[in-house]
Amino acid sequence: AGGVDVPYPRANAGLLEAVAAHGSLVSGYEPGTPPTRARFVERSHLLAAMSLAVVVVEAGPRSSALVTVRRAHELGRPVLAAPGPVTSATSQAPHQLIRDSVAHLVTNTQDVLDVLATTPEGDPAHV
Repeated sequence: AGGVDVPYPRANAGLLEAVAAHGSLVSGYEPGTPPTRARFVERSHLLAAMSLAVVVVEAGPRSSALVTVRRAHELGRPVLAAPGPVTSATSQAPHQLIRDSVAHLVTNTQDVLDVLATTPEGDPAHV
């Protein structure tokens, strides 16, 4: 939600450095740009657009993950959700997405791969 050099939350600075050393960091903002509330929504849209699918593992009923889910759904990306304990507040969104048939139920990596195999973008010959 900010520049690639601005870790948020600050406790994630080590994770940011590890990803930079072994992968790629992407931002729609120039370095030094601080995160703001509106930029989190824009980041969710970027995540959905760059993803072959969105997997929700934990999210409360008002989680910002649902912004990413909504955008992914609009873009025709598969949405997947892993169920959790019914007593956990962070299981509410995944359970609701499954119940509303917005998300495919997934319980392991193979479930994710199976859903991806049904999409043109997930076909290894397409990539």
